[in-house]
Amino acid sequence: MPMLEIKRLTVPAYGFAKNLDPERRQLLAICGQFFTFEEGEVIVNEGDTHTDLYFVLEGTLMLRRRINEHSYAPIGTAKRGSTFGELNLFHPLPARTTILAVTSGEIWRLSKEQFEAMIADDLVIAREALGYLCTTLALRLRRATERYANTKEEYDQLFDDLVEERSLDEVLPGVEPPPEQPAAE
Repeated sequence: MPMLEIKRLTVPAYGFAKNLDPERRQLLAICGQFFTFEEGEVIVNEGDTHTDLYFVLEGTLMLRRRINEHSYAPIGTAKRGSTFGELNLFHPLPARTTILAVTSGEIWRLSKEQFEAMIADDLVIAREALGYLCTTLALRLRRATERYANTKEEYDQLFDDLVEERSLDEVLPGVEPPPEQPAAE
């Protein structure tokens, strides 16, 4: 069953709208669209291109990534107050994850065109929305960087352990050892 559009008079005062007065939250309601979703419903398909920002009002969504044609790996959840689709407002590309409803709930959706009109019309909304989106994207980038650094450290340790046990040529024939990194000061 596809998402069902519903009418609401205002966007709730949490997430990126928590610091907005009631009148501005009513403006947000007019700018975007509200939808209900049911458990098991796909909100966004991995690989589909879209330019929408989604704000979870109620319910729980699972973010999952295709591993192969028969299986997926869960990579996160989106709950009340969460947003997703932020990058596509600024740089639309095919979705990297499928967003699947774990429970029934509601979302508010804002297209790129609606977003641009909204921030052009009201500087307070623009400040709050852009501040929230920048903070959200910065936190996600920081987490991804930390995961990369941890993975690289684990790989380097595994490589060192393997080389310790055998010669480098036995472990990885034809591969040169990684260059020494200068010590951080």
